[in-house]
Amino acid sequence: MAQIGSRPEAPTPVGAVVRGLVAGAFGTAAMDALLYKRYRRGGGSEGLKEWELSSDLSSWEQAPAPAQSASASWRACSASSWHPRAPDWLTT
Repeated sequence: MAQIGSRPEAPTPVGAVVRGLVAGAFGTAAMDALLYKRYRRGGGSEGLKEWELSSDLSSWEQAPAPAQSASASWRACSASSWHPRAPDWLTT
């Protein structure tokens, strides 16, 4: 424990990683909440779980940008392609 007037202890690398993970989780949850609210306000009818998991996707062409980007990166680094059901779990 630091004494009054002494220098604060330097953060540890593990502490920095934990703080980064927590901040990332809160930021992701906040952004998802905002986007889901906009989706519902715009007339969307899917529940949160179905919307978040994009469970209605049937092809890569329907996948949102993050999933298409992950697929393109995978194809650039590998000779194989993703499984046809991959777009829905790559969006989260």
